[in-house]
Amino acid sequence: MTPLRVKLAAHVGAPEDIINDGKKRFSKLLSPEKTEFADQDPDVIFFLTGGSERPVMQVVEKGGFYPMVTTDAANSNASALEVKAALAKQGIESVLLDADDKETIEFLELLFQVKNALASINGQQLGLIGEVSEWLVASDIKPEVLNSKLGVKLNRISWATLPDFQTMVTPEDFKSKFGKGNLQEVEKAGQVYSLLKSTIETSNLDGVTVECFSLVKEKAVSGCLALAMLNEIGIPAACEGDIVSATGMILSKAILGQIPWMANVAKIGYEKTLLAHCTIAPGLVSDFEIRTHFETGIGTAIQGDFIGDEFTMFRFDDSLENMFLAKGKVLSRPRYASACRTQVEVLLPEGAVDSLRENPLGNHHLILPGDHEKAFQLAGQLLNLTNVVN
Repeated sequence: MTPLRVKLAAHVGAPEDIINDGKKRFSKLLSPEKTEFADQDPDVIFFLTGGSERPVMQVVEKGGFYPMVTTDAANSNASALEVKAALAKQGIESVLLDADDKETIEFLELLFQVKNALASINGQQLGLIGEVSEWLVASDIKPEVLNSKLGVKLNRISWATLPDFQTMVTPEDFKSKFGKGNLQEVEKAGQVYSLLKSTIETSNLDGVTVECFSLVKEKAVSGCLALAMLNEIGIPAACEGDIVSATGMILSKAILGQIPWMANVAKIGYEKTLLAHCTIAPGLVSDFEIRTHFETGIGTAIQGDFIGDEFTMFRFDDSLENMFLAKGKVLSRPRYASACRTQVEVLLPEGAVDSLRENPLGNHHLILPGDHEKAFQLAGQLLNLTNVVN
């Protein structure tokens, strides 16, 4: 893990004891093993005295995000306010933190966690098996954007280069996980799972997104259970060749160790919004049964009850410049015949509903049980995204 680089900001010629006292005080906010004091490229700026404005302005950069910790002594806060105003004029985002506030400790711990999570993504490979589905006109991130923004490389793999899934063997753990369903169909789904898992291993992939409708049309087998199982064992896996969703899954796993459910926004409303899809991981439902794939009535899919009553919902746009982010409450877990198998009716903040109606970033959104808004908001700030927090 890489420590946070902390710049101690003091006036020119400040006595050494001011610097030493600053180091001691900061060690009460973040442990020394997570801290590296540095003059350049700071992750955090700790204002010790007034008169430190110019030195700070010399080390900040466009596109950066700067948490600024202040105290109530030696014009620390006054100096930080001046700098914050100057940064705002240059379009550089910052946040003020009070050294006496316990929430500052929580923020710095989260910053350490998210910063290292983003660093861990650099160099990962995302596999696109097949093509982005033709209807996903807002979910195809260009490889150069994915690489420049996150350091993730896109590996395109044609279905034609892979073995026939029917030559694969269904693992026993797959059978035991989904043994409630039609055994013949579960067997076929398990063969698809084995093919995908083998491809992930041989191609050194850290996540996949799969053009799955071609399987349904040409082989009469769906990829829903295979993708659900991959997510269950910790491999981010999206359907329909959706690169945006797969990218969000990779980010979520890195930050939280959890892979979200990729869901359609089936209906939008101020009183309730319907989310639905067929590929939810078994660990995200309290109970499930095996049904057919919704759109085609072929193959297999999961229908279950989403766990938790509070959730976080997010997605990027296809330029990795904007992010939708909201948290909400689960109202019910219906089983309508008119939508994909696993469904939740949820209550979203009014601003989130407005964003979905007036300025959507696309259809598929990622859903996680629990409140993770601060973590994703911070990730967006570090990535210099325009965050829509509702």
